[in-house]
Amino acid sequence: MVSNAYYPLDPRIRRQAEALVTHGYQVEVLCQRQPGEPADETVSGVHVRRIGGLKYCGRSLRSYLQSNVGFFLRAFIALAQAQIQHGYVAVQVYSMPEALLLTALFPRALGVPLIYDAGDLTAELYACKFGARGGRVVAVLLRAQERICLRLADLIVTVHEEYRRRLLARGVPEHRLHVTMNLPDLQLIETALRRRVRSDPNTFTLVHHGSLVERYGSDLAVRAVARLRDRIPSLRLRIYGDGDLRPRLCALIDELAIGDRVILDPAGMVQLEDLLPRLAAADAAIVPHRAGAFTDTVLPNKLLEYLALGLPTVVTRTRTVAWHIPEDTVEYCPPNDVDAMASAIERLWAQPSYRHSLATRARVFSQLHSWNEAAAEYCLAIDGLVSSQSATVPVSSASAWR
Repeated sequence: MVSNAYYPLDPRIRRQAEALVTHGYQVEVLCQRQPGEPADETVSGVHVRRIGGLKYCGRSLRSYLQSNVGFFLRAFIALAQAQIQHGYVAVQVYSMPEALLLTALFPRALGVPLIYDAGDLTAELYACKFGARGGRVVAVLLRAQERICLRLADLIVTVHEEYRRRLLARGVPEHRLHVTMNLPDLQLIETALRRRVRSDPNTFTLVHHGSLVERYGSDLAVRAVARLRDRIPSLRLRIYGDGDLRPRLCALIDELAIGDRVILDPAGMVQLEDLLPRLAAADAAIVPHRAGAFTDTVLPNKLLEYLALGLPTVVTRTRTVAWHIPEDTVEYCPPNDVDAMASAIERLWAQPSYRHSLATRARVFSQLHSWNEAAAEYCLAIDGLVSSQSATVPVSSASAWR
């Protein structure tokens, strides 16, 4: 598995890697390295090789490209060396960009099947992150690398039906597509619920977590809490995470003089095992995504985690969220509308029985959408790919990574 991310902080790759280990595969992950992390270690049976430097955050296109090119070269060399040393039966590469799949060209030349995990679609996210920078030339290049790499992949795993339809429209044959939703691991959820420490009963605690970037709207949630300063004196918003928007959030909290109402956790990004109990202790959660071409296609991981924890959740109505999450399961509000967001928060605060009904329906939704079932189907999809290609992969049974 190849991912230009930090392994402990990426629940999707962790869930998939651990599912494959449980299923009987040996799994090696090539990923970025944070300060203080070992270059090699085994985590829950997964061999983690940290080959990259710091993952780039920001809005500089040049720095972003340099960071990705550096990781690409290291991953290409590491995969080629490992293929010679012990061989793989498959290589899975995680978005984005799609061109990261080219790091596995050497194993591919030897007949090893390639899997591309399309957690995000590069063209849409690029437009959201960098706007029109680069103009038509960049747009054409992005589509070209996407088209080439999607044809190169033997199997494409994506996160929900919206992306599946978009990939079909881009010419990917249906038999090469598999949907594995970003569903929470219910064992982690149950552990978090046991470990949670209830917050002050005299406060109404709202939580939000994840990447702190403009498209995910954490600043809108801060403004909504400011609007409720006088109407709900007990309201507290706790934000966990890190990202480009963090300095602006700190300035906004100071500007609105609500440092006693909004707590921006100093730890930044933390592992899910440590974060979930903190989230579970809250009274409600908020997913304040802005509307946009990219966010309209996103089914947020954080939302699925809140539902599994049984948290009544305020969420902005975007197309993909509304397609997946029933009306009676969350408190919807229009995107980009701070007043509507504030009203939705106030409604949850004022109606305990309504919060209870949302919590109940959230748990029902999570029980109907189980990671255990999704993991089993994912592993079977990998089995089918490996068995169909195994005759062409030139590795001995003693050295094969299975």
